Amino acid sequence: MAEMKQFKSYISKDSEAPLNKLLETSQYVSNKGNVSTLTRAIVYRVLPMAIVQYTAFVTSIIMRKWWPSFVVLPFLMIFAVYLTRFIYKHFKYVCPNCQEVFKPNIKSWLFASHTSKTRKLQCPYCHEVSHCMAIGQTIEDSNLLRKL
Repeated sequence: MAEMKQFKSYISKDSEAPLNKLLETSQYVSNKGNVSTLTRAIVYRVLPMAIVQYTAFVTSIIMRKWWPSFVVLPFLMIFAVYLTRFIYKHFKYVCPNCQEVFKPNIKSWLFASHTSKTRKLQCPYCHEVSHCMAIGQTIEDSNLLRKL
């Protein structure tokens, strides 16, 4: 029942998508394995950098000098770029109106408002702007997109 409610929340009330598209969207909602694996990969990448950041911050406070924080700042900025590219590369989105799966351009993706599971994007197929569900992109899909 909870899965059906979640599925319903990802479909627009005005959606006129064919049944096979709705069934594909249902599979995306029920297949949380890819997304949870990617979320875990993100956490494993963020955790060490958070430890470095807070260690430098605490060290700066204890020593009453700011240089430890300034030393790690370039590394944190490089990591932020890396993490952003990692997340962009490994997620694609499902339009709630037409149920098409798409990969937005990085500029619109980067500046779109979002939650942990959706991002407000314009669908390239139906051109509706709505909160699109994030789905994990498999390795095969990312290799295919890289070739395009």
